[in-house]
Amino acid sequence: MLKVYLAGAVKEKGYRALCKMSYEKSLSFFDPMENDVNMSDEEIVEVDKEMIRHSDVLVAYVNIYSAGTMMEIIYAYMHGIPVFVIDILKTFRNDKWIKYHTERYFDSIESCMGYCIKLGEKRSDKSISGTKTKEEMYPSIKEIEKMCKEIRTLYDDNRTEDAIRERRFIHDQFGIIIDFTNDGINWTSGKEGGFVKMSLSKREIGMEPQPVCDGSCSTCQSSEGATSLINNSIEANAGMARDDSQTSTRLLDKHWSPMIVRKYQMQGWPLFVGIICDANLNDLDKKVYGLAREAENLGFANGNIQDIRNFCGFLNDGLVKHYNSIKEGCAEGMMVCWYVDKMWVSAAYGDLMVHEKCVSEFYHIVNTLPHI
Repeated sequence: MLKVYLAGAVKEKGYRALCKMSYEKSLSFFDPMENDVNMSDEEIVEVDKEMIRHSDVLVAYVNIYSAGTMMEIIYAYMHGIPVFVIDILKTFRNDKWIKYHTERYFDSIESCMGYCIKLGEKRSDKSISGTKTKEEMYPSIKEIEKMCKEIRTLYDDNRTEDAIRERRFIHDQFGIIIDFTNDGINWTSGKEGGFVKMSLSKREIGMEPQPVCDGSCSTCQSSEGATSLINNSIEANAGMARDDSQTSTRLLDKHWSPMIVRKYQMQGWPLFVGIICDANLNDLDKKVYGLAREAENLGFANGNIQDIRNFCGFLNDGLVKHYNSIKEGCAEGMMVCWYVDKMWVSAAYGDLMVHEKCVSEFYHIVNTLPHI
């Protein structure tokens, strides 16, 4: 699946929402607007640059001028990432700087995304630009060791989801498997293997090193659009539960995945999110507020009954997809409830829709929260 970085002015929220809503089954997106709002400016820029380097193409939406977008275009070009520009009003077609760094212009979002999908389907062993083969792009040993250390830093910073995504990217792009041991990090590939000696936290100590990838590992064998079954006892519980990498959900250690109910204020009204899930939930607030912004951009908060129903359904669906993208099938139950004036709206999924005891527990908790 083609990895697309969505560049454009901060104000262009509708363009990003449309791309992700309409094409998420055919394309994988890096959206810089999903960065943690608590990060410093320097951290945000570094994360954006990292996403660009890991993208197959950069798509820039340039209806209005944005200094940041121009810099992203040049940064992508310098790293051999093809740049596609969507210029609906044809305002920037003669801009010599944009023109020099752009591989292709498009008159609409639909035509650009359609081209990206076809490009993804036609990908060969050569890069999209045709200038470098996978063999030529293969990292040096020093670069691999640097990747290992960067992943270790992500775990130290409790950015587990980013670490998982980075490990998968390295596997998919180069066939390199990275695993943690008591003494450091092992990495293996079809070309060679190595060991990076590091002092690791308990969170990072995982299973024994896997053999050289021959196409039979869980990542390679996963079906189209599915994710591999990671070990959430390491990723979410710092090794406090048994290895659950062979099943979608935990079996004997379910007490390490208790239901949580989180209360939010949406436009001044209480909204409750209940989750039964094995994955690490440290990013829950970030995802809830990010999905809420997308829902607002799509017109799901315009003050009428159907829009509010759509808002809850969109939020529920987005959270289920997000946590199942971390580990397929680990989101067992999801409930989004929003009380607005004289109206209660709920959107449920899985155990929080069909399991009486789970539903009862959720509403007992919701009833308790206002009295604490």
